[in-house]
Amino acid sequence: MRLWTIVLPLAMFAAMPSCSSSDAPATEKPLCTPGANVFCRCADPNSEGTKRCADDGKSFSECDCGAVTPEDTGTVEEDTSTPPEDTSPGETMVGGEEKCPGKTVAVDPMKELVIDGDTTSAANDSTGTGACAAAAGNDHVYAVIPTGTGKLSIKLAGTAGGLDPTLIVRENDCMTGNQMACGETTSVGGVETANINVTTGKTYYVWADGKAGTAGVYKLTLNLTTGSFCGDGTVDNGEGCDDMNKVAGDGCENDCRPTGDIAASDKCPGVTAHVWPGKTLTFSGSTTDANVTYGEASACAGFGNSAPDRVYALVSHKTGTMTVEVDGMYNVGFYVRRAPCETGMQIACANSVGASTIPQTEKTTFPVSDGQTYYLIVDGALTAKGAFTVKASVL
Repeated sequence: MRLWTIVLPLAMFAAMPSCSSSDAPATEKPLCTPGANVFCRCADPNSEGTKRCADDGKSFSECDCGAVTPEDTGTVEEDTSTPPEDTSPGETMVGGEEKCPGKTVAVDPMKELVIDGDTTSAANDSTGTGACAAAAGNDHVYAVIPTGTGKLSIKLAGTAGGLDPTLIVRENDCMTGNQMACGETTSVGGVETANINVTTGKTYYVWADGKAGTAGVYKLTLNLTTGSFCGDGTVDNGEGCDDMNKVAGDGCENDCRPTGDIAASDKCPGVTAHVWPGKTLTFSGSTTDANVTYGEASACAGFGNSAPDRVYALVSHKTGTMTVEVDGMYNVGFYVRRAPCETGMQIACANSVGASTIPQTEKTTFPVSDGQTYYLIVDGALTAKGAFTVKASVL
C-alpha cells in the first residue's frame, strides 16, 4: 500500500490552494512546491524519510531516510508522487475531505488509484445539476490532478451502509464550476461511472455523494489513459483548431472546427484553420454581416470592391497541393494570398460561375508547403453576399 501523508497546518508551512471561480483555461500546475520537502517511504516500512521538490516543481530528489525534522526541511506537503521503488500495479488510500478544495490526489497514467471512504459521519456540502440534483446525502470531495493528458475513468461504488452512490465531477471551481459528469443511475450498493478528458496538471473535483440523504462506505477508483483529444489545447492531426475551452462561437467550436463568421474573420489575419492530409476541413460562415473588403488582383477581376469579405488563415500540414472549394448561396468568389494577409502575393482565385446559378460552387488548387499559412478571402461578385461553406484539403 502506498504511504499517504496529510498536509501540515497552514500556519506552520505553505498556504493551501483555495477554490477558484475563474472560468479561464487552467495553466499547468506543478506536482509540488519547488524547494519543499515531502515525506517518503524508506526500506524499513516503519521509517519515514524526506525528499526535496525540484526547482521546476515536477520531480523529487531521492528519498533521504536520515532523521529530519520539519524545522530542518521547511514546507512539508502531501506526497503525490510515485516512489521509484514502488512496482505495484496500483495504489490504495483511505479517506476524503468534506470541504473544498478537497483532498488532493495525483493520478498517474496506467496506474489505478483506489480510495476507500465512508461518508457516514460527513456533512452534506454539495449537490449537482440534472440527475445529480438529487444528491442530498453526506459527501466527500477530492481535488484530482492527472499527471498526463488523456481520458480519466472514474467509478464510485457503494459498498456498505445503505449508500446509493452519486458521482459528480466539476472543473474550474470546486463548488460552482462546470459539471463535467454526473453519475446517478443505480440504487443502493450500485456503481456509478464517468469518463472525462483531462489535461495534465489541471485540477478536477470529484465528489463521492449519496442520493436522497443516503451515506455509507464507498470505493472510488480512478484510471488515467494518456492520449490526445479535442480540447487539450494542442492542434492534433485532423483538428482544424483547439483552444482548450468549451465556449461556442469564439473561433474554435467544441468539435475543433473553426467558427465561420466571428469578428476575427472580418479582417486580416483572420480565423486560423489547420488543414491536414487525409482529412477535409469543413466549416460554414456568412458575409452578410461582414464589414471589411480587400482588393483582389486582376486574375480575379469581376469581383469589384463593394462586397464584404471573410478571411481565414489556412495552415498546411503537408507540402503538396491544396484544394479549396466554396459553396455559396450567392454569387460567391474567393482568392488566396501568401503572407502578409493584406498585401501578399495572390496565388489563386475562383470566380467562374455566373450570377444566374444559385447555389454555386467555386473551386481551385494551388501549391503549398508544410507549416506555411495561406490567407483565404471569401468574397462576392459586385455587392453579392450571403452564406457559404468552405472545404479545404491537401495532398
